[in-house]
Amino acid sequence: MGLYDREYAQTRRPGFAGGAPAGFGMRPGGGMWSANAWIIAICVGVFMIDALVGQRYEIGAGHVINTAYSSDMISRAEVRNTPTEPTPGVRFYPMVDEETGTVVGQERRYVMAPLEAVGHFSTARGFRLLEVWRLVGFQFLHADMSHLFMNMLGLFFFGPIVESRLGRRKYVAFYLICGIAGALMYLLLNGLGQINGLSLPGVLINDVYTPLIGASAGVFGVLMASAYLAPKSTVLLFFVIPAPLKAVVYGFVVLAAFNLLSGGSNAGGDAAHIGGAIAGAFFVRKPELLREFLDFSAPRRPSGARSGSGNAPPRGPAPPADRATTRSTASSPRSRPRGSPASRRKSAKRSRRRAKPRVGKPVPVSLGERALVRYSLRATNARTAPSAPSSASRAAASRRRAGSTALLCAAC
Repeated sequence: MGLYDREYAQTRRPGFAGGAPAGFGMRPGGGMWSANAWIIAICVGVFMIDALVGQRYEIGAGHVINTAYSSDMISRAEVRNTPTEPTPGVRFYPMVDEETGTVVGQERRYVMAPLEAVGHFSTARGFRLLEVWRLVGFQFLHADMSHLFMNMLGLFFFGPIVESRLGRRKYVAFYLICGIAGALMYLLLNGLGQINGLSLPGVLINDVYTPLIGASAGVFGVLMASAYLAPKSTVLLFFVIPAPLKAVVYGFVVLAAFNLLSGGSNAGGDAAHIGGAIAGAFFVRKPELLREFLDFSAPRRPSGARSGSGNAPPRGPAPPADRATTRSTASSPRSRPRGSPASRRKSAKRSRRRAKPRVGKPVPVSLGERALVRYSLRATNARTAPSAPSSASRAAASRRRAGSTALLCAAC
């Protein structure tokens, strides 16, 4: 079965001839973009803003100190404004001892676009300086056009599969959590790399100021989720080779893990890929854990409104009814009082007063009145009998009426 032959890919947008799979642009209900389309649009927009803004900012990235010099010389050193840029995007400012004129070290600064300077993640800024917003901001930044194109291509093809299963809000939570998991994996391995003498496969010994950017951690989470939801779907690897989706995704994860363990190029990026893939494989199997992640974005209902299509019933006093009817109505959700606990207690007390029958002082009844009431009740029961009485029943009723009449006369 092909990828677009499945049920979740056949959801059609109303108002479009032929329809397109929901999630690529409009929501299934129409009138609004899908969450996947918004993520792609934000990533492209951020990249375009940074590309169009010509101004660049310098971000401090620590110092490179020559430990052969004394601590006094290092403490007296001042930074000269004569930078060198041996690597594009990295500038070094000399630190010169004022008394001896000796260069004791260099101050390193990264040259970045404005949004990249504010949103990129690194161990030093995300952990040491507690700039926690970078856990989310780096997911919408990209280094160049090819980096952006590959990530958005993955979201374009596989994001709708996951969003159609999770829903719009849960999909946003899923994407952000996978990206955060990738950053935390990079933080963990880079932090272990700063321990002296620790040399293990997968540990990142690179500098703590090395920036991490890109949506690929979230994309790997989306890939793992789509492999779980549609494992036998056929995709074209490199747009040429047909292969099952599950095999392609797991192959990408294995290649990323191998590059990380062998310390290859972009090992830090592959650390984020592995973290996002692990989070995606977990949360697609436990989607209920995503329910409260973005609860603050849910629309608030007006006070007193209920879910459904009806209006709230009036809150006036209940109509006259017998005790059983009033009691069942007071316990129903529609007439349940709202407000503070004190007001609810007062309302319940008033309801009980209305339901309670009014019993006054007993009035003495004579023997004749009792017999008359008893006779009236028996006559009423006889008139409302469901079937015609037999001859024996009529005779018994005549005897009872005669006895009641004699009793009434004796009482008078």
